[in-house]
Amino acid sequence: MRLRLFIFIVVFVGTLIPRALGLPPLPKSDYPVIDDFSYAEAAARRHWAPMSGSAPVSIVEIDSDHILKMTCNFQGTKFERASWDRTVKLDMTMCRGLQFYFYCENTHPVSHFTVYFRSGAGWYRGNFDAPASKQWTSVQIFKKDTGIEDKPTGWSKIDTIRISAWRGRHQDAEFYIANLGTFGSGGKIVIVRGDSVADTNPDELQSVKEYAGVMSQFLERVGLEHHILSDLEVTTERLHQQKIVILPHNPSLPDKVVGYLETYLKQGGKLIACYSLPEKLESITGIHAGDHKRQTYKGYFTSIRPSKQPLKGMPAITKQASWNIHDALPVANRSRITAWWYDDKGVSTGKAAIIASNNCVFLTHVLIGDDGAHKLSLLLSMLGHLAPELWRQAAQDCIDRIGRFGSYPDYQSAANDLLQHSTSTAPALERASGFHSRAALALEQEKYHEAMSWPRKAKMLCSKPTVSPRNRSLANIAPFGAIAPLA
Repeated sequence: MRLRLFIFIVVFVGTLIPRALGLPPLPKSDYPVIDDFSYAEAAARRHWAPMSGSAPVSIVEIDSDHILKMTCNFQGTKFERASWDRTVKLDMTMCRGLQFYFYCENTHPVSHFTVYFRSGAGWYRGNFDAPASKQWTSVQIFKKDTGIEDKPTGWSKIDTIRISAWRGRHQDAEFYIANLGTFGSGGKIVIVRGDSVADTNPDELQSVKEYAGVMSQFLERVGLEHHILSDLEVTTERLHQQKIVILPHNPSLPDKVVGYLETYLKQGGKLIACYSLPEKLESITGIHAGDHKRQTYKGYFTSIRPSKQPLKGMPAITKQASWNIHDALPVANRSRITAWWYDDKGVSTGKAAIIASNNCVFLTHVLIGDDGAHKLSLLLSMLGHLAPELWRQAAQDCIDRIGRFGSYPDYQSAANDLLQHSTSTAPALERASGFHSRAALALEQEKYHEAMSWPRKAKMLCSKPTVSPRNRSLANIAPFGAIAPLA
């Protein structure tokens, strides 16, 4: 009997998960969790296999939450990184990336962290910097920012997640992660990234990634949720629910993807294409992409300016120092030139910069990140032409973000708290409140461009030197930034 009791105690104690001492409570997760580590330590060590030389993982507990502990055994060893592999079967095509909570009090022994995603015969790679903190930090690995190693077969076939901590010093360190999941599964705009060029034209891979990233950043600035979808993973089903498909820079598209786009357009879909438009889509879009044309001289393609039939909300001048274009032409009664290229002397080149039809807007070069305020307005005019409701969505997001910074959830909370701490800011806050009201009124009247200009004025007001350092944090009340003037 005593022997049985002894064996029971040993087995029972061996399955207990130690409570984490000193770790703060884990924040609630508002994203889909794919691994909450709710398993015993023996299972954790099977699921998270250490690479050669790395220490095994362990599980600790905070309240009822399980946390994965990873130890970097750098002291007395020579390997360049501590790494652990998690076997998964994950489709990440229609999300924006991976998210988890991270905790580490001393990151000095680690130079940087990397998360890898294996797909087929290659990997996607995303780095992240996690400063030492005594609080949990939310880490997001954006798909759009990942690099590519070898030849992955797409985000729909992720079979391994690898977390690596790279050696910075010959000292041990430990860190914790919790609630591994995905984020950004909403949105009705998809950016098709031309990953297939890794096989067909590898020299273009960096440009493909760069211009997909530029497009994504502009959409983020106006709060328009979207996905980045590899052209290796485009299907009719994945395009079907999207309001707009964007081709930011796709030097070549697989034939089957062009076929999917043709079906999408026939079913009422909308397309924004930059620099190249597949010949098979010319008839359905009513736009002739034309031949490639280099600049006649440096400064030949310097700005984009509206035609006599512009898109709504198009800026009077958008600077863009392009070097090549496609000499596109509209199709009679199907499309129109909405903007022209001008040279550095302010003279029209007579070359179309933007052509629009009912289902497509074609920019004859890529969208470059310069002249951000005007470029943002230009992109909104293109999006709004194809899906007018996106104007309202972008304007509403701009207004909603007034005052949303730090711990403040909205404008009124920020204004009330700041006023309590310093009555000297009352005049500035009163004027900012007036700008907020005018923005809301413009939105109600469907004057979306005007609605997006008032938050900028509120930001400028609260950024003046007369505002105290504490209250100058209101400079962040309009992260949307500038909105360019109308044409």
